[in-house]
Amino acid sequence: MNWIRGLIIFLVIFLTGFIIYTLYHHLGPYKRLSVQNQELREEVASLRKTLEELDVTRSELVQKNKHLEDLQTKLEVLMTTVTEMEVEKQIVVREAERLREELKESEGQIGELLLEFESLRGEYTQKAESLEDQIALRDGQIQDLEIEADQLHQTIATLKGNVKVLGGETRDLKRQLEESRSRIQEMTQEVAAKEEELAGLTRTYQATIEQLQKERQEGTALIGVLQGEIESLREEYGQKVGSLEEEVKQKDRQIQDLEAQAEQLRHTVTALKENRNTFSKETAELKRQLQQSRSRLEELSQGMTARESKLEEMEKTHQDLVKRLREQVDQQSVQISALEERLNIRFLDKVLFSPGNAVITSRGREILTHVAEELKKLSDTRIHVEGHSDNLPLSNEARAVYIDNLGLSTARASAVARTLRTMGVDAEVLSAAGYSMYRPIASNDTPEGREQNRRVEIILAPLR
Repeated sequence: MNWIRGLIIFLVIFLTGFIIYTLYHHLGPYKRLSVQNQELREEVASLRKTLEELDVTRSELVQKNKHLEDLQTKLEVLMTTVTEMEVEKQIVVREAERLREELKESEGQIGELLLEFESLRGEYTQKAESLEDQIALRDGQIQDLEIEADQLHQTIATLKGNVKVLGGETRDLKRQLEESRSRIQEMTQEVAAKEEELAGLTRTYQATIEQLQKERQEGTALIGVLQGEIESLREEYGQKVGSLEEEVKQKDRQIQDLEAQAEQLRHTVTALKENRNTFSKETAELKRQLQQSRSRLEELSQGMTARESKLEEMEKTHQDLVKRLREQVDQQSVQISALEERLNIRFLDKVLFSPGNAVITSRGREILTHVAEELKKLSDTRIHVEGHSDNLPLSNEARAVYIDNLGLSTARASAVARTLRTMGVDAEVLSAAGYSMYRPIASNDTPEGREQNRRVEIILAPLR
């Protein structure tokens, strides 16, 4: 932005210098005017280009402001995302806590199942031990019955011997035998019943043992399944907890990254705001300078228009005076020349005055009438009359009236100015001065040079 400000200042300085150079450089007004107009057009084109560059700069500022608004929108979106991720993080943390609670509850339930299994196993163990005791008791009873049966067999054997020995006692023995047989039958039935009961108990024991073994196998399988489920649950919950913890860490890292990005965006937004403030100040300064340049350009354009009009007016006056004073111009007793914005009408003294005199001749008044008619057409023009002389001393007669060449040159200039005023030229723009011999335009060493130096000049220039 500083180079634009420098460029505008340079253009203003350059344009001012150019105008000063144009005003005071010794060139013909019309050729100089053409060149000046061309250069002013170039300067106007350059200023327009500068204005276009300023418009481009303003567009860039608008784009930067839009980019700043986009960054602010992105920052708001990021802040919203960070807030959402914070909420999601809290949800994940709560989910992890819930899973941890469920894991604890599952471990408690598994502990309760293990305790219940241990209780069942103890109960079934007690039942098995009780059945084993009952079986042992039944085995003892069977052994007693077998012993009693052996004793009965021995008794039968003894009775058989007695039958053989005591043949006479057959009837008694038969009776006893019958009784013994009845007793044996009863005992056999009892033994059969006991054996059947023992078989039933044995079957019950075997069924109970099989049931207990089956239940033990099922319990063992259940324990294995439960332990597998516990291990699976532990592994699953461990994986879930690890995954959740890793996810929480990842979310934390994402949040930290987003916070870092948000902080960076905040710095960027702050820098952009500062740049925008700087751009705004520079833009305001550039607008002010641009407005000054435009005002200056407008003033210069108006000045150039006025100068062009004035130069056209001077040129017309020049041409009209040349037409009116064609005879004197051709005789070179009157010279009309242009220097930049000034018009110089130079009269040799013999055209207006007699030698050594400041009274205008009738021929001189006739010439001044033509000049006055043209001067009255001018506006905003300063008219300065200058009297000049050579370096020869005045005659005694002239010295008695004018004292010296300065008095004579001043009297002649005043006479011309006074005559023009009486002919209707505005007195407010008229002035007169005598310069004696101190501003020669030719050498005073020759008669021709001295004739050139004895002159009256009417200088026309724009009012400042």
